[in-house]
Amino acid sequence: MRPALGSSLALLGAICLAAGISGCRGRQAPRSSPPQVKVDVGEIGVDRQSGSHFVMLRDRDGRSLPIVVGDEEARAILLSMHGIRTERPLTAQLLGTVISTTGNHVDRVVVSELRGQTYYAYLELDDGRYRIDCRPSDAIALAMDTDAPIYVSERLLQKASAAPPSVGKVPLTASRLGLTVQPLTPDLAGYFDAAPASGLLVIDASGAAAAAGVSRGDILLRVDDQPVTTLDEFAAAAAKLAKGAPVKMVVRHAGAERTLSFRMSSAPGA
Repeated sequence: MRPALGSSLALLGAICLAAGISGCRGRQAPRSSPPQVKVDVGEIGVDRQSGSHFVMLRDRDGRSLPIVVGDEEARAILLSMHGIRTERPLTAQLLGTVISTTGNHVDRVVVSELRGQTYYAYLELDDGRYRIDCRPSDAIALAMDTDAPIYVSERLLQKASAAPPSVGKVPLTASRLGLTVQPLTPDLAGYFDAAPASGLLVIDASGAAAAAGVSRGDILLRVDDQPVTTLDEFAAAAAKLAKGAPVKMVVRHAGAERTLSFRMSSAPGA
């Protein structure tokens, strides 16, 4: 039998307060709302003028809505995008666990309105019966962690499309040898118990590299005894390998190093 939703919301509210989330409250959802459009997270970026992180939400017609988020929320969304979970739960992961273990579920998250310079959002729980007011950054991070769909009020996309922001994409990635990797920034290094710039974070692995044991969340240290701490070093090391030659990689996961081998000819993207 599912626990009472009231107790779940009380616990969720306490966690929201502990996380510094203002205006977080539960209420029954109204029966109607303005038109909403389903969106996906296009990228995490940095505004060139302010240096603040943003999340770019896009619909299937190419319209977009950038929302400024904090550093912690940007990292949480970035990790969820790549399917990487930290050993200790982040706030969004904790909220998702609280909701699911009390027998409830997130139907969707909605970025609903803009007041002044502030966007507002809410979560819909249990087949639309309840809403939880939430900051958009927390709502998006929770949606990414729980695979809940993200919606945006139609009028917000219309306004955003008229004035695109000045932004730059981050982080850069490279794909070689069946791996997609990105630089190990100081922020990311802290999550993986590694020194900044000591290697490259693996965000995707396929083909022979994956079969050999390389996986998301590994830190790639060396390719054929060549240290790889930058994307250029990774590309250069991959370029030296002849097709069909064996590939040796050293990776670290949870503090333990492993040496793995496979043949380049069967690694997609080689």
